Amino acid sequence: MPDHRWPLVGRARLVKQTAKAAQMKEWFESAMVMVDNVPRGIAWGDPEKNFHITYINAFGREGLTPALAAGETLDNRSLLTLFPALAAHRHVLEEGTAPVHLITSFGSLRLRIDVVPIRNRDGRHTGSMASWDDATHEQQLTQVFETKVRGATTRVVGMVSDLQETATKMNRSAELAGGQVEAASNASRLSNDN
Repeated sequence: MPDHRWPLVGRARLVKQTAKAAQMKEWFESAMVMVDNVPRGIAWGDPEKNFHITYINAFGREGLTPALAAGETLDNRSLLTLFPALAAHRHVLEEGTAPVHLITSFGSLRLRIDVVPIRNRDGRHTGSMASWDDATHEQQLTQVFETKVRGATTRVVGMVSDLQETATKMNRSAELAGGQVEAASNASRLSNDN
């Protein structure tokens, strides 16, 4: 007599796996929508393919595209060619042991970039996630502040110099007045003696 339970067990397992796959697909799509809407540029680089970029979120594309040189695109790039300043940190990126943080130019922009190594459950370095934001406005504010501080410092140094000059003149005047008082005192004494 044939055992009809096995096809049912196989079918039940298949139904369960299909439901789990659908749930994972829904979760993944939700996560991608969330990452695309993060107000920070995000890119994924593959360490086994010279950090070739396999993904850039919408916010990152929108922020970087206007700063690209004529004819340049974000497609078929590496994190190292997109952000050349990362090349100086290549060995750290390849080892995947520590994050890299830097501020660098990108066209007319100043970007604050963080690259974090991502490891799977087994501890294998599977990718590097670069995230960035535009620090151009902050840099401009810093430059304005530094210019104002330099100007104020120059004015204070000028005022101190003026005060020193005034103090020197007052000291000379006091010495002259002291000499005149002494001369008058001597003349008065002489007159008294006479």
